[in-house]
Amino acid sequence: MNKKINYLWSLLIINLHFIFALFGFASIVYAAFLLTQILGFFVLGIALIAVAWIISPDDKTKRR
Repeated sequence: MNKKINYLWSLLIINLHFIFALFGFASIVYAAFLLTQILGFFVLGIALIAVAWIISPDDKTKRR
């Protein structure tokens, strides 16, 4: 049992740089996902403001 634990521990230590690189790439992908979500909401908000401005009644003629 002790031999197996030592083997797993050494395997973890040997592959630690790969695990950190994998977590680094995953965090970059997650940050890009969050950035696109934030930018998407920002663009959607601007589009909704533009649509509300376009369909709002005119102040001078009180028409649509």
